[in-house]
Amino acid sequence: MLFLPADFPTLDSVTVYNGWFPALARPIAAMSAITAAATRIPLGRKVLDVLTRPMIGPPSGPDAAERARTRSHVVAVASSDAAPPAEVHVEGPSAYSLTGELMAWAAQHLATTPPRTAGVVGPVEAFGFDTLRDGCAEIGLTPV
Repeated sequence: MLFLPADFPTLDSVTVYNGWFPALARPIAAMSAITAAATRIPLGRKVLDVLTRPMIGPPSGPDAAERARTRSHVVAVASSDAAPPAEVHVEGPSAYSLTGELMAWAAQHLATTPPRTAGVVGPVEAFGFDTLRDGCAEIGLTPV
């Protein structure tokens, strides 16, 4: 939500999560904080590696074949005092590939077209809403 207030001044909050386990979004965030603290304790990282390796696989992440089989489902809920909450669901490339695909699209676009606004700005301000939406569609991110 860092860049959204300039584009949508009445927006109060945005909650975004990967749609795999929406009910676990907050507990997973808490668990992340706990595991980050545990890695600072001697042997903490080794203990966490032993406990989590069966659940998460190798540290390199999934290979190209696995990423091709897996799709992401992202949910965003926006709310403001001026309107009822709005919810959007999109599906697209694997969560492991999605950021890379978006960064590659942005780099290719910027190589041929200057940004609407220079400097540290959000994607809507840099590209414009329609261009960003079209770019997301180009990489396979589609509403569901």
